[in-house]
Amino acid sequence: MMFYTHLAFGFLAGLLTMKLLTVNNIYPFFAVVLLSSILPDIDIGNSKVGRGTKLGWLVEWVFGHRGFFHSAFPAVILFIFFYSFGYGELGLASFVGYGSHLISDALGHKGVYLFYPLAKLRLGLIKTGGFSEYLFLGLIIYLSVQILI
Repeated sequence: MMFYTHLAFGFLAGLLTMKLLTVNNIYPFFAVVLLSSILPDIDIGNSKVGRGTKLGWLVEWVFGHRGFFHSAFPAVILFIFFYSFGYGELGLASFVGYGSHLISDALGHKGVYLFYPLAKLRLGLIKTGGFSEYLFLGLIIYLSVQILI
C-alpha cells in the first residue's frame, strides 16, 4: 500500500476505535495512531518513514522488507512499552495504527508474515498503486466521513 492509504486506513481504524471505546486524549491518540500506521515501512530504505528517520536502509539491510517490522510483534512490543509507563491509551493507539498497516498490507499481493517467520497472511486483493488501491482509498475516505458526520 501507499503512504497515504496507510494514513487514511489508520485514521479510519482510530475513528472506529473511538466509537467502541472511550478515548480521553483525542489528539495524542490520533497522533500515535497515524505515526504507528506508517511505522512498519521503516524497513524500506526509500519509504517516507525510512528516509525521514535516516534508518530505513539500515533496518532494511538488517531485517529485510516485510520481515520482522511487518509482523504483529512490534505492535505488541509498542503496546507493552506504552502500557508499562502508564500510557495504556497511547499503547492502544500504537496497536491500532500498527495493526491497520498490517491489515492493509495483508490485502495486497505480497501479504505479510503476521507471526514472522511462521505464517504468511496474503489475501492478494489489492495491487499497490493500482486502480484497486485507489478504490480502497476512496472507500476508506467515504467511511471516515460517514463516521465523522
